[in-house]
Amino acid sequence: MSPERERLEIAMCTLLLWPAMTTARLRVLCSAVGAEESLRALASRADLVGETLVEMPGAASSLFAQVPDLGALHSRAMARWCTGRAGGMSMWLPGDPWWEDRFANHSQQPAALFTRGDRALLERPRVAIVGTRSATPPGREMARLLGHELSDAGVAVVSGLAFGIDAHAHAGALASRDPAPIAVVGSGLDVIYPRQNSELWGRVGSQGLLVSEYLPSTRPSTHSFPARNRIIAALSQVVVVVESTDHGGSLLTADEAHRWKRPVMVVPGNPLHPSCVGSNQLLRERLGERPVQVCLETADVLSLLMLDRAVDSGFTDQRRSPDEPGEAVLGALGWETLSTGRLVSLTGRAPAEVAAALDQLDVDGWVECHNGAWSQRASAIRAKARKPATSGEWRKQPQLFREPSAS
Repeated sequence: MSPERERLEIAMCTLLLWPAMTTARLRVLCSAVGAEESLRALASRADLVGETLVEMPGAASSLFAQVPDLGALHSRAMARWCTGRAGGMSMWLPGDPWWEDRFANHSQQPAALFTRGDRALLERPRVAIVGTRSATPPGREMARLLGHELSDAGVAVVSGLAFGIDAHAHAGALASRDPAPIAVVGSGLDVIYPRQNSELWGRVGSQGLLVSEYLPSTRPSTHSFPARNRIIAALSQVVVVVESTDHGGSLLTADEAHRWKRPVMVVPGNPLHPSCVGSNQLLRERLGERPVQVCLETADVLSLLMLDRAVDSGFTDQRRSPDEPGEAVLGALGWETLSTGRLVSLTGRAPAEVAAALDQLDVDGWVECHNGAWSQRASAIRAKARKPATSGEWRKQPQLFREPSAS
């Protein structure tokens, strides 16, 4: 790393720690005079700050309200960034490769991003798969399937590493022949949240790309997750909402996608399930000012990307066929989430027989248990080979792709 680049990165980290600094203020300052000059101007209370932020009333006075000890602030920034670099992180700044193509001087672009992993994945076609944390079993399976088949087709899968749809989309991508997960998170890249996703987080970092606009050691906050949604939308060429509640964060991602002029697709869900209310509502906007498209299978997404790909994930159902008690339990379970006691009531069988059947179904991969309630796994909802996304000759190599035309 050149000395100039190192000074720039340390200056940017120091600015990120400046009291009352926001992304919008930092973006304007750095684009006008650069990070190092902005830092000097802030430390000396120069008029330059007010002149640069003239369209942000009160911004300069807020930044000057608590001028920190610059030496101490610089040391803190350097310590945190050195720790980040030792952990394999790098900084992505305006002017670096792929930045302008991904953010295109948008008013909501980040001032800087921290990454860990393979940034070359940004050259691939990119699709965001987002949805609720409280996903239904079919929703989780659909997210996993889309992630798997898109990744097999050479598409990078973008999501937020949250519970539910996000985690299953990335798990599907990681299970593909050519994993290409990109995760945008709402904390520093060394602060894993939620902790239960630590293994998934590590695999995405080693086999894909982790992205954050927050300094190392930054804890997540209530505003950091909505803020990261705009980056998910910006890095993607298509946003697919699998399931969303009526106030789900994935609806915010869909809003951001419209602002970034990215197409939005929605997987129709059970109209009676609260986890699908928001995503189904998006479908009602199909004829409005912000139209969305229906996603029923991976080929729909590939067609929108104008990619000629065979969708052949290699998924085959190799589970052992249930015995008679297992079939009875699966029939009673359907696609609901039910307790063992409720299944005993519905099947009319002895509790021990139902418990034994559930244990065997769990071992064979037919059901899973969350918080004491059982739900069915839908691993066989797709046949092995699918039709092409578009007509034309197959392109089997995952690294080959064609960018959508500008029109």
